[in-house]
Amino acid sequence: MSALWAERRSVAALTFLAAVSLLGRPGLIRRFVRTRARPWTRRLVRTISTRSTMQPHNDAPVAVLSAVAVEPVFQGSGVGVRLVALFLERADARGAAAAELVTLTGPGGADRFYERLGWSAVGVHTTRDGHTVRSYRYLLASQPGSPARSIGRADGSP
Repeated sequence: MSALWAERRSVAALTFLAAVSLLGRPGLIRRFVRTRARPWTRRLVRTISTRSTMQPHNDAPVAVLSAVAVEPVFQGSGVGVRLVALFLERADARGAAAAELVTLTGPGGADRFYERLGWSAVGVHTTRDGHTVRSYRYLLASQPGSPARSIGRADGSP
């Protein structure tokens, strides 16, 4: 239960930060109110009042991978694979049942990267900006009923 409250506090803190950031930019406030305020508020209320629909049935926490960034000079060297592996190892050690992420599809996206690492696609949708994104899930090995699998190695193999 404390993880749920921590998540809600994080959402509230981000909401406050977004509101404060908008105060200094009146033109941006008008555009936000005209184009995004209603759907953003609905989504925020849904996030605060419900749990993720992707969460496993056993109510174990779900780890969310927000972003992985690797300098272009290091891309292809295995650094990204290792960062994801460390994230999964720590999520598993802290008792998460699964990890989830969302990434762009096609050029500029990392969908093939995550598929190569063993993540399973669970949904596709188009954002309000017209970008196609895909949701992924990775079941962690320490959960009952999950197949034991390698989280990732520095050599680039899953």
